Amino acid sequence: MMMKIGRGLMVLVLALVGMNGMVNSQTITFIDDTANIRYDTEPNDIILDSLVNPKDFNKEYKTWKVYFDHNKKQLAFESYLENDSICIHNDYWRNGRLKRKGTFYKVTNDFFGWGSDETYCSNGQLLCKCCFNDDTLCIGYYCNGQKHFQYNRIEGAYANGLYLVWHENGQKMSEVNFVKHVEEGEKKYWDEKGKLQKIEVYKEGKLIETK
Repeated sequence: MMMKIGRGLMVLVLALVGMNGMVNSQTITFIDDTANIRYDTEPNDIILDSLVNPKDFNKEYKTWKVYFDHNKKQLAFESYLENDSICIHNDYWRNGRLKRKGTFYKVTNDFFGWGSDETYCSNGQLLCKCCFNDDTLCIGYYCNGQKHFQYNRIEGAYANGLYLVWHENGQKMSEVNFVKHVEEGEKKYWDEKGKLQKIEVYKEGKLIETK
């Protein structure tokens, strides 16, 4: 979405994991040689930089912590069970602010499904809040507080209706209509001064004309 920012390569991990949810062991290691986690880049959400992910799926919905430092004062990630059916994943920026909060709901004894996500800039500005519920308005922001995008989310993952995108200065960037996540009709593009640049015409998701 925006300029890629630097990511720390050496990250200290304190993982408290247990197959039955209890603390069985404590692992401290660096991100470049750990067998327990990955510090993954997010190419489709560049502003978030990187997120912590466990390599072992069985450890993903347990109570554990990941720290940036040996003194365990800079928390990078935490996972905890809010109750028997809800697990919370929190990622943090190095300045201590919340980066992402993910809520997961137990579907079966062995599986948690995604329920909602909140993402934040390092300055605390809300970037986006989305949930799995149908007919949910999904709104995203830039780190300066300007609205970035807006669309209606259906069936847990699909855009439906008008999808609007704005430049960081507040001018509209593009708009297009979706029918169950398939582009349909005219897609218009504007520059940062508000001048219409081009119009693309889509039919059932296929580009058929450019004006």
